[in-house]
Amino acid sequence: MPYLTELMLPVLALVSIVFGLSFQLHKNAAFFVFTLFFILSDVVNPVFFINNEKMYRESPWGYVKDFDFSFNQLLLSYVDSEFIFLIITALMLVFFAIGRKMMSGSAGTLPAVTIPEIRLRNEKSIAIGIICLIGLNFLLYHYRLGITGLQGGAPYHLFGLTHYVRSYFLPVVFALLLGKYTPNKFIVILIFIYAFLAGIASASRFVAVIPVLILMYNFYQRKKYGLIAFSIVYCVLLWLTISTSRILTFSKERYDMLHVIYFSLTENSGESIVGFFDLISGRLSGSQQVVLAYQLKGLENCNHIVSFFLGDSICTNTALEVFNLDLSGTGYGIGLSVIPSIIISSTSRWDYILPSLLIGVFLILTNIVYKYISKLGDFPMLAYLYLIFSCIFLFAGPLRFFYYLHAATLVMLCILTYWRKKRCGPYYGS
Repeated sequence: MPYLTELMLPVLALVSIVFGLSFQLHKNAAFFVFTLFFILSDVVNPVFFINNEKMYRESPWGYVKDFDFSFNQLLLSYVDSEFIFLIITALMLVFFAIGRKMMSGSAGTLPAVTIPEIRLRNEKSIAIGIICLIGLNFLLYHYRLGITGLQGGAPYHLFGLTHYVRSYFLPVVFALLLGKYTPNKFIVILIFIYAFLAGIASASRFVAVIPVLILMYNFYQRKKYGLIAFSIVYCVLLWLTISTSRILTFSKERYDMLHVIYFSLTENSGESIVGFFDLISGRLSGSQQVVLAYQLKGLENCNHIVSFFLGDSICTNTALEVFNLDLSGTGYGIGLSVIPSIIISSTSRWDYILPSLLIGVFLILTNIVYKYISKLGDFPMLAYLYLIFSCIFLFAGPLRFFYYLHAATLVMLCILTYWRKKRCGPYYGS
């Protein structure tokens, strides 16, 4: 019987996928990516989570200390989470029935056009710029700037500025550079090196993986499948080495970055496959966040669901209370997912329904904007980057990051539209 219980989530996922394919919901790129996140978080992660009890008991981060529940109890705790996703899916079906053309068509799926072998202009200047960025990471690490979970001592909010520039602004620059042009081998190698060193210096696997994902999309457009396979393996190695380097980064002693790099390469603990995939899928939310949501439900410092709509954190100082981390500058709420945020602050079913409808509307908006950017043609990788960031912010919250993204996107679209109109003259749009 326990084996039948463990099969329930995968079978439910398979039925849901078949149901979604029958209605062609996969043609909505935003809903497809959001669903992928949800399956990793709510279907794949519970299996790893329940079989990786030792890591959660002994972890210095103190994820879930009270590991006193069975897989059956974990399934019951997912009722609210599944209910939220059901509402989002139902809204997508209604939207699909009303406007089928808006959800179908080639622009709604990831563009698969092959870009010509157009070399980057000023390759030497670009290479020098990336080398400067690589060297800058050593300086940033020395002054503790932009390290996730550590507050630096820099004035004028340089700590937060450094974090956001490295996490969001530089990926846009890479997307602009690699969207239409083919980098030479030296630039590709430099980007791989930058990803590794930036991840070490920021103690962030997200910062490390994003540049590699942008390279992978460039390889996909050029049909370089061997390089895609290498990039996937490299991402796994990045994840493992940065996970190891964080041991020294967050220790009480101060180490220089060369010491941390050497440690991460030679003392890698070689996490088990179960532990590795548990960490990857758990970052999207995972079982630990759902369990924490139920353990902390009713906590005095948790706000009403209205705060969720406004983009605020549902619970203040939760990271400090649960993880013993000072994340006061990042505004994280309970865990890293909007679904536990809805659960922990809800008092009635309407508190589940209204936020779910809001997320569904935002997914529709994301797909419309994604299709519009795809049609611009000049910067195809920006559409890809926008889609990934938008879905991550919708799933990982708080929603204010989603609002910031669309404010920046609106400004960028106005600039791009003006630039295209000026370049094409009076015949633009005719």
